[in-house]
Amino acid sequence: MAAATGALALALAGVGLSVYQYSKATKKEQKAQKAADEATEALEATIQEGVENKMSALKIPTKGIKHEEAVMARAVGSGVEAAQQAGAAGVIGGVGRITQAAGEQSAQQAARIEQAEFGRDKLVAQQEQDIALLKYQGMTGLHGSQIAGAGQAAADAYAAQQAAILGAQESLTSASESMGGGGKKEEEEPE
Repeated sequence: MAAATGALALALAGVGLSVYQYSKATKKEQKAQKAADEATEALEATIQEGVENKMSALKIPTKGIKHEEAVMARAVGSGVEAAQQAGAAGVIGGVGRITQAAGEQSAQQAARIEQAEFGRDKLVAQQEQDIALLKYQGMTGLHGSQIAGAGQAAADAYAAQQAAILGAQESLTSASESMGGGGKKEEEEPE
């Protein structure tokens, strides 16, 4: 009887240990999931924040254009002065051509500025597209990692829980057998 009581106590201790292991595995899974969720939120925020578009700060160089405008203004001033010195005929014939040349020069400068702005805008748009692609790839990778991690965590927790349940079953079976209730009955041989 003492041996059966001792075996029962040992079996119950085994059940208790299995229940403890089951509970511990569940808590560990919850803690790991919480940490993974927090890390995921932080990473997602970083990905969404993205990268600054450095091209948007790109300025169109205007120093050369301003210099050309100053040279042109001096040339126009000199041309008008020369035309005035030539008299009325010089003013009538020369000022029109000087104005036309100045207009053409201004149109060329405007076209160069427009072309430079277009080039800058194209670079800005390309970088925006690259940044958006990086965000998409980052989020896709993050979600893939989340899926894989969650699946692994679930599998690990399930395995730990099953091991705890199996341990409890074995302890109960051992207790039952030690008390004489779970052993195999010997079959009687036919006469």
